[in-house]
Amino acid sequence: MARNGTVVRKFFLHLSKKEQKQRFLARLDARRRTGSSLKLISVSAIAGTIIRRLTKMRSGTPRASMRHGNVVPADNKWFTHLVVAAAVVETLEDLNLSYPNVDEAKLKEIKEARRLLSKK
Repeated sequence: MARNGTVVRKFFLHLSKKEQKQRFLARLDARRRTGSSLKLISVSAIAGTIIRRLTKMRSGTPRASMRHGNVVPADNKWFTHLVVAAAVVETLEDLNLSYPNVDEAKLKEIKEARRLLSKK
């Protein structure tokens, strides 16, 4: 996608083991989620392996393709949202986007379309 001009930003939301434990315990306490309790615990058991693999992947990949990857602390949701939003805003600013220029002929066409739609 990046080779075709699409801007790609990658975020790995990292929860500390303490926060993972608190969130899993909260889910266990919620009656509506008890059906997936064992699944959540098994996912937690492999979390360390996933983090190690991501770290290895990040360090073993050419810098150019991973330069937009971000490991974001996710213990506090408001902070996570802030970091991701700031990265998105920064990316949009770096694109130097602008509205396209519309020539007089197109403006007349738009005005006529608006007039026709307003009649109905």
